[in-house]
Amino acid sequence: MQRQSAKKLKFSRENLRLVAAFRGVPSSGFERPLLPPKPFAQVLNQTVQRTAKLYSPTFQILQTHWGDWFRGTEFRSVIPERLDRWNALWLKAPDAIVRQKLQFKSEQLLKTLNALVPGKIESVRWAG
Repeated sequence: MQRQSAKKLKFSRENLRLVAAFRGVPSSGFERPLLPPKPFAQVLNQTVQRTAKLYSPTFQILQTHWGDWFRGTEFRSVIPERLDRWNALWLKAPDAIVRQKLQFKSEQLLKTLNALVPGKIESVRWAG
């Protein structure tokens, strides 16, 4: 007798669902119940809360007065980029050499900034 190669049987989706329902097994992970969409007001509120630090009074003061405060210093070329939710100030340097040079003076900068701005800045981070 010759052995016949077993053909791979393909069932339709409908048949697979019937078999899965009969066995009590979900037919696929994609058939989860759909969640209702979130209301626009809720999504907008969450987005505003996440970005609130970007428009905080402390950050606005930093952006406005940065050039005046650090005129004639090495920090003049640095741009305040954002203030995150952990009160870490992100600064953007023009290049990697300046960034590395100024990282050694981060503690001094942090003390100066906390004396000048109303909010507390916890740390200074450098963006590339």
